Amino acid sequence: SLFWNAPSDIAAVEAAGPGGKKDGRTYKQHEVTARRLAWTLLEVFQNGGVNDADFPAPLFDIVLEESVFNAFEGSDYLLHAAKTALRRPNERFVFASTEKKTVQPLWRPRHVVWHRVALNLPRAAIKGESLTGFFAELERLCELAVAAHVQKRDFIELLLDPVGNAPLAALALEHDGQPYITADDGLFAVDVEGLHECAQIIHGTGVVAARKRLDFMESALKHIVAAVEKFARSGGLQCITAANANPIIGRRFATLDAGNYPRLVEKIVKTENETQAMSYRPGVALAADGGMSPLDLARAEGVFHALLGE
Repeated sequence: SLFWNAPSDIAAVEAAGPGGKKDGRTYKQHEVTARRLAWTLLEVFQNGGVNDADFPAPLFDIVLEESVFNAFEGSDYLLHAAKTALRRPNERFVFASTEKKTVQPLWRPRHVVWHRVALNLPRAAIKGESLTGFFAELERLCELAVAAHVQKRDFIELLLDPVGNAPLAALALEHDGQPYITADDGLFAVDVEGLHECAQIIHGTGVVAARKRLDFMESALKHIVAAVEKFARSGGLQCITAANANPIIGRRFATLDAGNYPRLVEKIVKTENETQAMSYRPGVALAADGGMSPLDLARAEGVFHALLGE
């Protein structure tokens, strides 16, 4: 997460310096340096890797607070972040939460996703063959994804076992009476991919069916969220529905589907002109060339984002 100002829960805390030693200054006093670092990180991401490749990680959350909008320099920073987001994946803009939360000790991790499973929604639409069949296939996939998370959680608990020589036992060491991390602290994510193409398979690609596709995408997401919550409850997991942000997964799904179902997907798979690499639109993203204005596009995608847990 990239903050313009030091988060309120750590602003007055003395910062840790090299080697973990206190450096006599608060996190608030390091804001100028932190802003330069945030700018540079986004610049590196915007420039890309070898052969202009996208970086698969990390995922940046640009935290939008009132202070960043009120500062002159904040406008430059937001413009810089927006330019990066237009060129590269893995960047999200999130509004700062106004809810009062229990403050975690600074030495504990804030947001750990232990495991991710991505759902290939276009494939589910193809296999379902009908609207009823599609939702039945979704249910099956959500149950399978959560079952995979349960297995991963059990495996992680073995790795964290503080007794003996478990590989990650050091992460389970206690401080102030609390372990650094436990499997119960972490989140497990079910990522959706290709929601737009899924809607095209079900309702066609024509402009006339655009409203039907948007309504279908919303109902499909609601169904996934409810199914994931239901199966996660029975498995005792903290499980969320999210949008896939890893471009490699989208390419893999699209390439496999194009090979197995060439006639069904030849009109919906996105192909890059230079590399001929195939992909789906990431997560819940809509097509920018679908006849919607940028504002309408943002509003429609915002409805989907509001349903997601990440």
